[in-house]
Amino acid sequence: MKAAVEKTYLREIILQVEYALDAVQGMNKQLLSPSNTRRFFREAHSVLSHAAAVSHILWPPEAPEQDSQRIAAARGAYLREALGIDEHHPLRSRALQEHLMSFDERLAHWSPCTSHGSIVDSSIGPPPHGGVPAVGPREFLRVYDTHRRCFTFRGEECDIPNIVSVLSTVRSRAAKRMSTLPEAMQSAPDTR
Repeated sequence: MKAAVEKTYLREIILQVEYALDAVQGMNKQLLSPSNTRRFFREAHSVLSHAAAVSHILWPPEAPEQDSQRIAAARGAYLREALGIDEHHPLRSRALQEHLMSFDERLAHWSPCTSHGSIVDSSIGPPPHGGVPAVGPREFLRVYDTHRRCFTFRGEECDIPNIVSVLSTVRSRAAKRMSTLPEAMQSAPDTR
């Protein structure tokens, strides 16, 4: 991969991590004055979306054309190797982000499975001990457990501190890698 192209991907990784970390600060700010759960969950969704953007760069989704898929897979493998990221890295899983992006499908799947139709959404705080009568864990849509600092959607958990930690490590590695790459050559100005 050409150094200029690699630097472009590395800059995008760093930018997406910084966006995610900004959103974590927004989550923390909202926890200090939890009057607006909508803003809190907007920030939580943002953390996961930006983490997924980094994941897509490092583990590209399947492309419709084989040539595009081959190129994308090679790029992802190259960047993972350059950053020392293995195949079992926590960012590889995009399950929770995909649930949120496919909210309509998840809700359509839930509706025929529930016997009571109760949903708890946008809950912030410790989970209720013993559960909520007639509401199981799959009936909780968006939940943030303030004790464990875990974001959950219909039982699928995301450990926010772990995501912050791995994103920070990836950002550090990307910045270090960028510093080892040669500067792009400048073209001479056109004097015609």
